[in-house]
Amino acid sequence: MTPLRVHAGQVVWVQRGWVERDPLDPRKPPSVPVAVNGVTIETRIAPPLSQQFELGRQEPSPESNPSPIRANLDLAQMQSLVKDNVLALVVQTGPEGDGLRRDWPAVALSADKNQAYAFQWFALSALLAFLYLWFQWIKAYRHGRQQS
Repeated sequence: MTPLRVHAGQVVWVQRGWVERDPLDPRKPPSVPVAVNGVTIETRIAPPLSQQFELGRQEPSPESNPSPIRANLDLAQMQSLVKDNVLALVVQTGPEGDGLRRDWPAVALSADKNQAYAFQWFALSALLAFLYLWFQWIKAYRHGRQQS
């Protein structure tokens, strides 16, 4: 994650990709190239940041954890790391790059998911109609015929 100043006083966070951690010391930050002046990037709006499972959150103090590696970064933490206002938006960079791995999940744009939900609701509605007919009409009719 790298902050990108889009206007004076406004920052957007950019998901640039992944880099492997040091296997001997996982708290040691990897070396990642960072451009300082005039950057042009092709981005897309990213889905909300995913959260890893954690049992409890302990806010690290600068003295106890000087590592810049963060897990479960949220908007409040992003704002505390920069002086400018953070836009509530995260973007992802394109496939070309600077040695970082980028395998962003593809966003499904087809209607298949909606059609599956529609089928599910219509099937449940048909089941409910069948059960209503069975218990209110057919079962009562059969029970009446057996009594006579």
